[in-house]
Amino acid sequence: MVDVDFEDMAICPVQQAGGVELKTAMSRTPVPISAELADELAASIEKFGGEYVVTDGVRGRSSTWAIERAVRAAKRRLPDLPDGFRSTIFGATSRRC
Repeated sequence: MVDVDFEDMAICPVQQAGGVELKTAMSRTPVPISAELADELAASIEKFGGEYVVTDGVRGRSSTWAIERAVRAAKRRLPDLPDGFRSTIFGATSRRC
């Protein structure tokens, strides 16, 4: 796990889904995360281990469609999410910065 920087509280994408290289320098920009999200990610890593932060529950990489489906379900349950809330940051497979 090289894409989550717990010290600087950021996710640093290194490739797109499917192992495709990121297309722009901007897409390599670290994404700041909250302390709460950092705690959740750390707990997930401890529970599931493996190479990926977002897993299928058995240490494999989660599929993009599964993440999109979960985000759509969350949006239905949490109507106060901002309009710009999207799962596009999860479309990039990241490793710690």
